[in-house]
Amino acid sequence: MLDTNGAIRVERDQLMIEDIAAQDLAKQFGTPTFVISENQLRQNARRIKKAFQDQWPEGQVDVYPAFKAAPYIAIRRILSEEGYGCDTFGPSELEGALQGQTNPQKLSVNGSLKSREVIARGIEVGARIVIDALREVSLCVEEARRLGKAARVMLRLKPDLSKLDITSDFAPLPVGELTQRIRYGLPYEEAVAAAKMIAAHNETELIGFHCHIGRQSTDLKLWAGLVEHMVDTCVDVCTEAGLKGYRPDHLDFGGGFAPPRDFDTDGPRSGMKAPAIEAYAQAMMSALRSTLDRHQLSKEGLTVEIEPGRSLHADTGLHLTEVANIKSSERFGRQVWAELDTSEVFLGTFAMDPSTRLFQYLIANKANTPATQCIDLVGKSCNGEMILLDADVPDVNAGDIVALMDTGAYIESLSCNFNAMPRPGTVLVNARSASWIRQPETIQQVYARDAVPDWL
Repeated sequence: MLDTNGAIRVERDQLMIEDIAAQDLAKQFGTPTFVISENQLRQNARRIKKAFQDQWPEGQVDVYPAFKAAPYIAIRRILSEEGYGCDTFGPSELEGALQGQTNPQKLSVNGSLKSREVIARGIEVGARIVIDALREVSLCVEEARRLGKAARVMLRLKPDLSKLDITSDFAPLPVGELTQRIRYGLPYEEAVAAAKMIAAHNETELIGFHCHIGRQSTDLKLWAGLVEHMVDTCVDVCTEAGLKGYRPDHLDFGGGFAPPRDFDTDGPRSGMKAPAIEAYAQAMMSALRSTLDRHQLSKEGLTVEIEPGRSLHADTGLHLTEVANIKSSERFGRQVWAELDTSEVFLGTFAMDPSTRLFQYLIANKANTPATQCIDLVGKSCNGEMILLDADVPDVNAGDIVALMDTGAYIESLSCNFNAMPRPGTVLVNARSASWIRQPETIQQVYARDAVPDWL
């Protein structure tokens, strides 16, 4: 299950996060707690960049992970040190990316319904604005003029994927239908109008095109097709806008690539095996090369950009929780529940299907001990809390530490305060050092936003 030489591994009977036993982290920081391995993150970052750069020697490759996938300033600083850009949505993520020392030239202001203020802030710091609605072009022109600074812009497109016979992992719909139905990206007609408006104003510079369909499928035909159809759409938009022959400096194909151990709380998958990142890179860059050739567009100097999604973050993190109590029953057949001090509401899942495995798991202090029983690992809120049903485990006692694996992407950011429970904190590990990068929430903080009217 785990690479025995990896940053997160098993040694003898102990789960190790770098050079610290998970059990020791649980004692030092308490449970429930999220833990992230810095060195696993750096390894992933370097592998992803290399995979795409090896397949695209014609130009530069830049990686723009979404801030939301791991919304910590400390994590963002690590990625900035690795030379990564950042894709942000809204003013809070933009400020987080800046505090994380992201190079503003590699900072995307993305998302729908951008305010004038966030557009102005992006232009001010030198970020590029990813246009997702026609109204945003006018805002860019006005704010660039006010600031006396050109706005670097990209158009977010909706490639036509209708000819790809691939069903989304997230809904029983073809990916082509789903990606057109979802609101993100400029409808074709608006993309043409936006390109014309940008070309007509000195305040705006069209540096490239962007798309992002998210984690829809691990089928490599989808990713090759996405590249092909995005380039086709770029060419059609530019031709109709009077920019025939224009080749952008930047093409951002988005992404959302699945991690190798493809467990995902957002969809109905259960431990599927995903392609290696090198396979994604080969399929996409081959498609890019052939499509540019077909349109007789130069490849030299073109910067390719991707958003790696869970493939960057998922296996960098895990969630530690303590067995607080054991309950059992024999009346209707043997049933054992190990009650954990965590909750499904901290984990972004409300699973009630015993056939679904949203997490790989280990008893961290008995990691190599053979399984002797099948029990349910359940959480503590008044929800269903069926975190892992029919889990094969060794003899489990109160005080044992359960590790839920691959929680480094999105999961902590989906935590909520159901039952007014304070959310867990997050610890970063580097070799033998460990420190909070997000403090656990307190009860006082849970109620900090409340106000009581004078008449009560």
